[in-house]
Amino acid sequence: MKLFSHNNRFGSSILILLIVLSILGVFLSMYNIVVESGGKISGLSVVLVIFSVLLSLFILRLIYRLQGDITHLTQQFERLKKNVEEAKIQESSTVEKQSDETKQAVDDLAVDIIPEQKFDNEELFWENVLANIAKKLDIVQAVVYKRDSETKTFLFKGGFAYYTETKPPTFVEGETLAGQVAKNRETIYLNEIPEGYITILSGLGQGSPKHLLITPILDNSAECIAIVELASFNPYSPQQVNGVEKMMRQIGEYIQTIDFSTEEELSLIHI
Repeated sequence: MKLFSHNNRFGSSILILLIVLSILGVFLSMYNIVVESGGKISGLSVVLVIFSVLLSLFILRLIYRLQGDITHLTQQFERLKKNVEEAKIQESSTVEKQSDETKQAVDDLAVDIIPEQKFDNEELFWENVLANIAKKLDIVQAVVYKRDSETKTFLFKGGFAYYTETKPPTFVEGETLAGQVAKNRETIYLNEIPEGYITILSGLGQGSPKHLLITPILDNSAECIAIVELASFNPYSPQQVNGVEKMMRQIGEYIQTIDFSTEEELSLIHI
């Protein structure tokens, strides 16, 4: 913009200078002709003067049109710059709004996960936690494994819609998919669970969900203390994955304050 404004002022100055020079040139030409002809003006002299005047006017006309083109180009540049700035502001506002909506969606998922009632049984506590997660997400089955502080083995502690006569096998960090999650401290999302990996029993018969979310629960020192598996027939959105991870952080902070090995009642926190 500054460049065009500078050129615009420069062009105006040149135009004025050329007009002055053209007028001076015409008068000087007439003066020379009169002097050379001894005070007599011939027809040729008149033609030359007229030609000089017309040529000067033609040149001035070209300069004037060029000046107009520069002004028009400057205006177009200003409009383009304004449109770009408005587009950037609108895009920034849209991104910020989407970010706020995403954050709100994640926050909404993580509300009311820890039950308000009191429990003195760890398995019952986890069943209620998983049931609350199921209300937020379209999951059909869930299990939780908790690490034994002495053996470092992850043991089955509760489930949602999980019906079996035998408990799932134990594992340590690095073993099975859940063990890899415990080792890496990162969520794994599987879009295609192998057929038969999980079987759901319901009044409608048997079915195999295709989407599995395996996520860790970490303590304050970033050590994995539990693993949660959530199975669904429908895919998880990025907001749901982020919401689940926030749930796990809240649960991790809470269960570190509870000793399930005692018979004391749990004073549960409503988040």
